[in-house]
Amino acid sequence: MFVSLFNYIKHLFKKISQGKSMKNLLVASPEVIIFHSKIQDFCIAVNREISEIDKNKRTYPTAGDALLRMSVDMLALHRSIYSLCSNGWSQVCPIILRTMLELHLSVLIITRNTEDCEYFGFKYLYRIHKEILISSKSSEEGKKESRRKIDEGLVKLSPPTQGRAKEFIFLQKMGGYWYCPEYSNPKNILESINNPSAKDLYDTLSSATHGGVLGLSIFKGQPDDIHPDPRADTFSQNAALSYSSRILLESSYARGIFEGCNLQVRFEDLFNEYLSLKKFSKEAISRHP
Repeated sequence: MFVSLFNYIKHLFKKISQGKSMKNLLVASPEVIIFHSKIQDFCIAVNREISEIDKNKRTYPTAGDALLRMSVDMLALHRSIYSLCSNGWSQVCPIILRTMLELHLSVLIITRNTEDCEYFGFKYLYRIHKEILISSKSSEEGKKESRRKIDEGLVKLSPPTQGRAKEFIFLQKMGGYWYCPEYSNPKNILESINNPSAKDLYDTLSSATHGGVLGLSIFKGQPDDIHPDPRADTFSQNAALSYSSRILLESSYARGIFEGCNLQVRFEDLFNEYLSLKKFSKEAISRHP
């Protein structure tokens, strides 16, 4: 143990003596960095357009509220990928990318059809209050407040959807995911949408989330060079930024189309641009078994 600690301290002093800067570690390809920024702008533009539509009438208010929360969280995660790469931490990006992908799957569930969207939107927003109601650790005051918020959410729903929502809150057992029992887990959703590339990406990113060697090595330029310092690796940063852009692009498009935005041309232009950059993310993955 002491030998390892001594070697690590030597390693740190070596880095300091070499005058290695912890700044300017962003070495991703300029095209990928620019595209990452474009997707951020696209997401913001979609949200702005939805806000204009909502000024007239909100067709699916509960679903819309859930999608807005998801969009805000995904945009924050998208931005954090850039920050991590800028500081040399692209190796931890798979964990955040997996969260982004799961949020995207949640978006697809809600936007899949208009008959169920308000019900699923309610489940997403109010599951936390169901947890508070059934938890033995919750205070009576906390339970009363959650019940008040549930009642406020229920009155926004149509009578048939109210019945389904009440069954979810008061009768259904608590599942492992907010979308249970309709979908048992993320892989079940991936199977239902029949997207092999998304499934492969999910499996790859899951390895990192669960602490797997492959998942935590795949975004390191030299995975056998074991150290905890920042890494300036072009291919890994390209992969992280590209994947983040792809997930946010598709999620923003799904949300925008559901809300009535005219996005087809803009989406196709951006998606074609992504395809032209796809080689950057492929190269990072192909360097590992």
